[in-house]
Amino acid sequence: MEERLRFIEEEVRRGNYALKKLGFWEIVEEAKKNREIALKYGKKIAEINRLVFEKKWKRKYNVQFGLIILFLISVFCIFSYPLTIGNKLYLSIYFPLASFILSATLHPITQYLVGRMLGIRFIYIYLRGIYIFSRNSKGKIHIEPALKLDYESYLNATPLKRAIMHVSGTFVTIAIVFFFFIESFYFELFDWSRIICGIIAISYLLTEIIYSPRYAAWKHFKEEIKIWNMLKSRKL
Repeated sequence: MEERLRFIEEEVRRGNYALKKLGFWEIVEEAKKNREIALKYGKKIAEINRLVFEKKWKRKYNVQFGLIILFLISVFCIFSYPLTIGNKLYLSIYFPLASFILSATLHPITQYLVGRMLGIRFIYIYLRGIYIFSRNSKGKIHIEPALKLDYESYLNATPLKRAIMHVSGTFVTIAIVFFFFIESFYFELFDWSRIICGIIAISYLLTEIIYSPRYAAWKHFKEEIKIWNMLKSRKL
């Protein structure tokens, strides 16, 4: 294990960031299933992962600073609502904008709070592409705030805790977009505003049903639950 990690680190420092080809993620999977490996090599795994992340991602920010900015944006968005009361156009613009903004800002805030309660730390907040755009560092459209894991604390958490952390933000996102969609029928809005709120809500739901189980949060959730069940069966 030490030799494998030393080789990967040397390659990364030479500019080879293809972690999958280098076998890095295979080591991560081994560490997830074996607590001794996680405890002994978690720090080195985290160092390599962080090094690659810092080299590949330009738009990354201190976690506390990023959370404060997201919190302030959320507060501003919520308290802007009274300014729209009594004006059908302003209210019609506010609803879809608030739905989109709050679903984006409160997702990482929720994930951070849940993660920290479960003993998982984060090293950065960064901007990536939303689902319909490229989510990797080479994509041109980066507007969705996301958290970067500290892999040492992540690997030392139990699979169940990792699973809960991964999907914690998705429930808030879905709740927010459907709240605005449902509420849009109780307010004096233009039809196009209700349609946009509906499109946002349905697209997010379909994303969680179709995309996420294959590539994002629910994929990781299923993987961690599988590991959790495997470890439980070993103990039995």
